[in-house]
Amino acid sequence: MSEKLLVSRCDRLGDLVLSLPALGYLRDAGVKGLWLHTSAYARPIGEWARHNGLVEGVWAEGEAVPLALVPEPGRKRCGLSLFHSPECVSAFRKLGIRDTLGPRTRINALWTYRRSLAQHRSRVEKSEMAYNVDLARTWILSHGLTLPTFRGLPALEVPKDWRSPLPGAKLLIVASNGGSAHNWPMAKYLDVARSALDRDQKSVQFLIHGNDAELRRQQFLDSDLVGRAELLPSFARLEELVAHIASCGEIFSSSTGPLHIAHAVGRPVTGLYPKSPLVQSFARWRPDGFWHSAPVSWIHL
Repeated sequence: MSEKLLVSRCDRLGDLVLSLPALGYLRDAGVKGLWLHTSAYARPIGEWARHNGLVEGVWAEGEAVPLALVPEPGRKRCGLSLFHSPECVSAFRKLGIRDTLGPRTRINALWTYRRSLAQHRSRVEKSEMAYNVDLARTWILSHGLTLPTFRGLPALEVPKDWRSPLPGAKLLIVASNGGSAHNWPMAKYLDVARSALDRDQKSVQFLIHGNDAELRRQQFLDSDLVGRAELLPSFARLEELVAHIASCGEIFSSSTGPLHIAHAVGRPVTGLYPKSPLVQSFARWRPDGFWHSAPVSWIHL
């Protein structure tokens, strides 16, 4: 295939992880010159995809255009957006890419992409991962390639030089006010830890982040779990977080990046989701697209 395809997803960490199976689908269709365009802070997820053979290279926002993406005479360039954003539009324009496909989630997308795909789903009929694959499938068909069977991805391998500064625990609890977690008070996270320690005899670690992280840390320090469970410091680098999650036995988390990273490395996960079948529902934002034996469960808030 003589085309080079730039796939853009400048979005949150968990959303980018949910896009990785679509990259694998494009690879299985025979796309060779596949590059990923992403946010600067999410670049390590792109490098993780490259390490697992899903893309040829990564271009993060704020970086100079890689030489491999500079227009070449006689070689067609295409763009596929998995999330409509100003960064995506700017990247395509910067490279002069006219053959583009993106999601028709906003009216201005009609004038942004040469082709666009409507969602044609309710919030509970199809996961975000499946919609990403729909976009990839549409691109494959529109370029005359053979449509492969979608099988998803195996658990992703973590690069050997990605190391956590601390050993993992049997249970990692991610207490955050991001996503749907604002409905879950710290006291309930503490109860989950007590049950794991007393009933299941598991070692427990807490990773706390979000707008009220300091308050939640203080609630942990004021609890009876000091000395029994470990409160982790913030990780300096995303690579360290991925490596640490991979070293833990299982993850209990709201629907945030750590939950999806854990599923991608093949760890059992339990997610927190609201009962409402709207934007933050389990049906739409469930860990999906990585086929392995690690169980996925959820709690309705």
